[in-house]
Amino acid sequence: MKEPKNTYKHSSWLSFIENRLSLAKNLLSEDGVLVVAIDENEQEKLGLLLESMFPDYEKTCVTVVHNPGGIQGQNFSYTHEYAYFVFPNNGQYIGKYERDDANKVPLRDWGGEESKREHSANCFYPIYVKNNKIIDFGDVCAEDFHPEDDNIKNEDGTITIYPIDDNGVERKWRHARQSVEEIRDELKCEEINDKKVIMRYKSRFRYKTVWLNKKYNSNVYGSKLLNNILGSKEFDFPKSIYNVYECLHATTQNDHKANIVDFFAGSGTTAHATLKLNEEDDGERKYILVEMGNYFDKVTKKRIQKLMYSKEWKDGKPQSQEGYSHIFRYQILEQYEDTLDNIEFEGEQMTLTSQLDDYLLNYMLDYETQKSLLDIEKFEDPFNYELKIREDKEQKRKKVNLIETFNYLIGLHIKQFDIYESQNRKYKVVTGKRENEEIIVIWRKVIDLNLEEDKRFIEEEIIANNDFDKIYINGDNYVTDSLLIEDQFDKLLFSN
Repeated sequence: MKEPKNTYKHSSWLSFIENRLSLAKNLLSEDGVLVVAIDENEQEKLGLLLESMFPDYEKTCVTVVHNPGGIQGQNFSYTHEYAYFVFPNNGQYIGKYERDDANKVPLRDWGGEESKREHSANCFYPIYVKNNKIIDFGDVCAEDFHPEDDNIKNEDGTITIYPIDDNGVERKWRHARQSVEEIRDELKCEEINDKKVIMRYKSRFRYKTVWLNKKYNSNVYGSKLLNNILGSKEFDFPKSIYNVYECLHATTQNDHKANIVDFFAGSGTTAHATLKLNEEDDGERKYILVEMGNYFDKVTKKRIQKLMYSKEWKDGKPQSQEGYSHIFRYQILEQYEDTLDNIEFEGEQMTLTSQLDDYLLNYMLDYETQKSLLDIEKFEDPFNYELKIREDKEQKRKKVNLIETFNYLIGLHIKQFDIYESQNRKYKVVTGKRENEEIIVIWRKVIDLNLEEDKRFIEEEIIANNDFDKIYINGDNYVTDSLLIEDQFDKLLFSN
């Protein structure tokens, strides 16, 4: 008997990806670009979805030949995947790429009737040259002005060059006056047949919509490269690093401090490509990766760590000690299962595996178990707060970073992190802004704390003469106008 088909598989996938794209849209800056890689299975549906979700954006689908050998289908051998580029209308958001073989062409248009002056008046202007170097560009010539020659020698030693052909016909430059200075570095003055001419050495080209280069081969520059870094095969179908690199180069070459978010991080190719691109153009791009797969520790994180030691690996062994200068931090978010594991019922012993209807279960979670989800008493020693966490299918107790968690909860944009010491304990202090508010957050161990001395130290040494709109402190304290961190935690975590 055949297994019934899921006739809703496309709609299920579209619902899944629509949810992610809605969040991604909120993260895009005004000039941000969204890049979505997809294979042939859902490419058409994705295109329609992007069109409906980004109506004011331009959408271009690039074909990337990532498997020249092909994946055998019933009728065709598939050699490519797709990358959708979604960017704002009416602007230039995609950069250009460098080609080794520079294309040498005259700046003067030499074609047929359409190359004549009258077809584009703003392309007829003088270019000033001295000692075979371009020194300036003149204004667009008046309609009734007609130069006597294409090369005019001036008394100051400069030569004025106009786009006039050998027959004296007034032509036009290929670039208008308002745009020619953008390509100034590509222009050279050369002498041909005793005449000074302007040539363009074009080495930067617009990206084409079909990428054919062998470097996009995911077998060689994806799987083989990753296996050499890790020492064994731990991940199926990683992308070629050059595929991702090219996407980043196309979209961030004019913003070396761009923030790059990849919410399907996989093997970490985006991090690798970002490091490579930053090194090549002295960029300061930052990446944020999101991954739910259980391979994170042994693939994604491990790859980045090993690249910091060496850029080149073979069979898991470094081929040099020259790695990427880099630091990264990773955070593990509490999962639904972790929350269940930390719930403790007061009174009669119960477990969430008990037969509870939805109403009773919600009641128990809201009222009977709240203390176990956020134990206020343990905030007395905030640097040793622990939760039960599942890791490698085992339950372990792990420290939780309450400082970082609180920063996220209140939406704090951090300016500075400081550590002070008093009463044989550390005071960890975060200062920052939230909207227009100046905020300071102070953490310390409260057990056996002299609160009078604590007040003096905080007000005189930490806060001093700074004018903060809000002062958050954990645990008991006598500090004037302070807010209790525990109250804010409780309010923000359980108010909904």
